[in-house]
Amino acid sequence: RARRRAAELAELNGDVDVAVEEFTELAEQGKTADDRAEIQLALGDLYFFRLDRKAEAERCYRIAVEQGPNVRASAEARVRLMELCVRLGRYQLGLRTADDFLNLGARVQEGRLEEALYWRARCLLELGHWVDAIPTLVDGAAGDPADPFTLACAARLYHRMRTFRHKDTAAAVERLVGVAVRVPAWELVDPPRDWSLTWREQRREFAWKEGADELQVALRSVRDPDQRERGRAALERIRKERLP
Repeated sequence: RARRRAAELAELNGDVDVAVEEFTELAEQGKTADDRAEIQLALGDLYFFRLDRKAEAERCYRIAVEQGPNVRASAEARVRLMELCVRLGRYQLGLRTADDFLNLGARVQEGRLEEALYWRARCLLELGHWVDAIPTLVDGAAGDPADPFTLACAARLYHRMRTFRHKDTAAAVERLVGVAVRVPAWELVDPPRDWSLTWREQRREFAWKEGADELQVALRSVRDPDQRERGRAALERIRKERLP
């Protein structure tokens, strides 16, 4: 536990090489599937997001996934693999990974489902299957408003409708504004925070930004003054509370 805490603190302090070294040594000592998956997930995130060493990241995520379908860190690793596939342009593999995730139990999907749906839709869109992506985006936009990928799914859906299916744009705008106004106020959490939750929140800022940027565009076409004002207030609050 002490070694693991040292690795986590090194990551939070920006000492990435030290964190990688510590987690690598810990990976050889993991006695349970949960421990092994969590350590490999942490290593994968360091390689992916801090060092841009995607091959090593994929190896770590795959080891985490192999720890079992009921392990929460394994489920998280599947989601990271989806994102990695999108970044690498391996959309078919990303789609298969997403479908594997969606076959897992609700317990391990919890807190990850909206993001998984977002990356699944991204894979479909990149493959040119934008019509097939719509149900996935609709499901994602119906998720927890506190999750940034709920707003991001609604934003992607609006963008698709605005670009390809103009007759459905108004409904997509209404959905996007509806998600935005339900985003709960940010609650400050007294330190110390769990390092993985801190890191996860930081790297999810891009999803809030995607949602906010598309919402700003959508509000230009809103004619109802009440809806427009509610959308603008939500946009201002999201940018103030969720974005740096």
